[in-house]
Amino acid sequence: MAVVIVTTLPPEANRALDEGVAKELDTVSDPPQGMIVHTASEANGRVTIIDVWESKQAFEKFEKERLLPAIQKVSGMDPSKGRPLDRTIYEAYRLERGVGA
Repeated sequence: MAVVIVTTLPPEANRALDEGVAKELDTVSDPPQGMIVHTASEANGRVTIIDVWESKQAFEKFEKERLLPAIQKVSGMDPSKGRPLDRTIYEAYRLERGVGA
């Protein structure tokens, strides 16, 4: 079942850091298996990521194998030792794709 993942990054994880991680991951050229859509926005100095994945397991595999190593490479910090992320995962009961999607 598809999941929607909403993650608000801590204040120290600013837009520049997010863009650096995105560049390192290069999911446009090398999309991860199971990712349906990835978005990032910024409001009040905080970055919020909203993703849709085919399954929670697909996201967790991507996070372990690609995302956390990319964060560590770009930031120089071990993300597993930081404070927990503000993340909520919802099961999607309906998924519709637009014409350009």
